[in-house]
Amino acid sequence: MSTPGAASAERAPNYFLRRSIFVGLALATSLLAIGILSLILGTNGLSVLETGMIAAFVLTLQFNVIGFWNSVIGALILLGTKDPVRAILPLARAQAAPATLDSRTAIIMPVFNEDTDMVFRNLRAMDIEIDESPNAGRFEFFVLSDSNRPSVVASEEAHYTAWRGISAPHRVHYRRRQDNTDQKAGNIWDFVQTHGDRFDYMLVLDADSVMSAKTIEWLARIMDADPKIGILQTLTAGLPSTSLFARVLQFGMRHVMRAFTIGSAWWQGPNGPYWGHNALIRVAAFKQCCALPRLPGEPPLGGRILSHDQVEATLIQAAGYEVRVLPEECESYEDTPPSLADYIKRDLRWCQGNMQYFQLLSWPGLGSMGRVQLLLAMMNYLTAPSWMIFVVLGLTQAVLASLGYAPDALIGFVGVSGASSLGIDMGTAGLALLGAILTMNFAPKLVGFVAVMFHQQSRELYGGWLRLILSIIIEFFFSLLLAPIIAVAQSIFLFRLFVFREAVIWDAQARGRNIVPFGEAVLKMWPQLVFGLTIGGIVGLTAPAILPWVAPIVLGCVLAAPLTWVTSLESVGRLFERLGLCLIPEENKQVAVLELAGYGAVPEKGRQPGAAIVLEPTAVVSR
Repeated sequence: MSTPGAASAERAPNYFLRRSIFVGLALATSLLAIGILSLILGTNGLSVLETGMIAAFVLTLQFNVIGFWNSVIGALILLGTKDPVRAILPLARAQAAPATLDSRTAIIMPVFNEDTDMVFRNLRAMDIEIDESPNAGRFEFFVLSDSNRPSVVASEEAHYTAWRGISAPHRVHYRRRQDNTDQKAGNIWDFVQTHGDRFDYMLVLDADSVMSAKTIEWLARIMDADPKIGILQTLTAGLPSTSLFARVLQFGMRHVMRAFTIGSAWWQGPNGPYWGHNALIRVAAFKQCCALPRLPGEPPLGGRILSHDQVEATLIQAAGYEVRVLPEECESYEDTPPSLADYIKRDLRWCQGNMQYFQLLSWPGLGSMGRVQLLLAMMNYLTAPSWMIFVVLGLTQAVLASLGYAPDALIGFVGVSGASSLGIDMGTAGLALLGAILTMNFAPKLVGFVAVMFHQQSRELYGGWLRLILSIIIEFFFSLLLAPIIAVAQSIFLFRLFVFREAVIWDAQARGRNIVPFGEAVLKMWPQLVFGLTIGGIVGLTAPAILPWVAPIVLGCVLAAPLTWVTSLESVGRLFERLGLCLIPEENKQVAVLELAGYGAVPEKGRQPGAAIVLEPTAVVSR
């Protein structure tokens, strides 16, 4: 086993240099794009509308630029190294071989009115795998319940009793709090306070999480070898799903995440993000740093910290520990929201929590990279309203121009003469800028798709050339329609959040099948419909020449309700499954822990998926 000192020396790249390179590339790209847009808009000086467009463009652009360069750097590492993980964290490969663990790990699953069949099926699958390991005695399971529905509580206790009867009783535990103070964060903190001293690490799971024993042990070996690491996580993939929405979404995400994460890990290094689950956490570091304070003011932006995961990572980094991401797909899974409506609901919960980070940016003692991570989390949601403002101002400008009205210049700008002296045609410049923005936006997916297309084994796991190409086309148009739907939802929510202090109710997430009737889809998506019809009508009547440019926005918003309904239908999802479209590798290969949990598509001969872990809930004895 590597000594901690040797491990640190082995992986000591110059992160200041890497971050300087990354910032330089991102800044140069942004300035070039902003300069081109300023030339295009400033032919006769910049009006109020045009100045507003440039300001909105600046905010919109940054997240795309960061994603683009993350993917480019990640692609270069993927193509230029035999082992990208070693290039990011050499210690990970040094600890890949099986070894006896000295540490103790608590595998904890906080739950709140969840599907108990799924919860205990997933845990039992992990338990079976761990039981076959020589390190089985180093792990214990804890179901940490905050459930308050009597039927759910009874089901949890029945499933736990059944599980304890067929597992090692000392290794499985169930605790239910009488009140869910501070919800998931409070649930975890309560565990750390009452049981944390018994364990070196805790593996935090979501209710839909599944991880293989070899992945869990690998993370523990790395943490054993380097006491500086406070949080360690791998890439988390979506579980196989018959939901069409989940299938298409996770098919696209699967290609984005590896190159993107490799690129971000290259420059972020020991100051990475924390995604809140499927991660190993050093208990002593967590207990030392992560007692979350109350924010000033009233909810929803004050009071209890909602999106606590990235805050915990920032606090751990500020105390001198590392937060690391291993850019490797290694049997760590979560479920994907089954419908567009459920996805938006979850997304807006995260949006609300991330907006609280405004107050945290000025906290004393936080490291610069910790603040960067908080800022990136906020930018993820500020991009949508900035883009909406840019579109609305641009359409207003076009409509006014079509009516023969030219707003007075607010700022003098020699656009025409300056561009002409350089031999620049404004129409060509506009097309070039649009092409560059689209390239940056789709670069993460393009990199991932190319990597799969030209790797035979990966290509076969995704169904072969024909199915892969068809799936890529389907996912492209799906993403094109989805983007304006999500942007409208986020923009409206942020307006209500900051102006009226309206909040999302934080409740149990929808998991598994959740068909959305058409009428319900219309009720949920009427703002998108109104926005799409309004934009399409105004442009069609006043400036039809630009209608093709706004068609994706109009179509996405107008089709929001039908798209929500169709992609939630089980029959359509089953059809895609039978046709082998939008496959993920786990549907074409055996993954033991998924088969045990009932997700495997290729079960071993003579055994049905999940057959080994059917639990018959027993009568609950009052305690």
